[in-house]
Amino acid sequence: MSSGILSLDRPTPLRLWGFLVTAVGALVAGLGSVLDWVVLGFPGDERGTLDVPVKGVDVWEGKVVLAAAVLSLVGTLVLRLLHGTDARRAVALGVVTLGALAMALAISVAIRADARFAGTDGVDEIAANLSEQLGTPIDEVRSQVQEEYGSQLRVELGAGVC
Repeated sequence: MSSGILSLDRPTPLRLWGFLVTAVGALVAGLGSVLDWVVLGFPGDERGTLDVPVKGVDVWEGKVVLAAAVLSLVGTLVLRLLHGTDARRAVALGVVTLGALAMALAISVAIRADARFAGTDGVDEIAANLSEQLGTPIDEVRSQVQEEYGSQLRVELGAGVC
């Protein structure tokens, strides 16, 4: 069995499945990081007229997940170029660690979404959206939203974090 990226030998089933699972996982994580992670709104707004979606890349956790997905894909390609067993194991361990990190961050956001986004972060997001729509200074809108709703914002998980 010849080694290297130009090898025409058929990969072992374990190696093929490992590549496919890693590639699909990285693509799903990358796609999830650009989708909505949470949707913020007012409790009484049943139609969702003033809802504000927060994408994964709008928060630091989503940016880290996107970076981990890209690095996992790069690591998978680097594995084909490496010849030494120790180097391959190190890169493979790095790819697995990046996958675990991405999963842990998404689960962390999903578990603590109310605590994370219903407070001042959520008020800031909604105030920015309303300020843009109304043409009113953001500080004025933020103080009104904070006074009226405080931490009573409605927080729903989006498709990107699930």
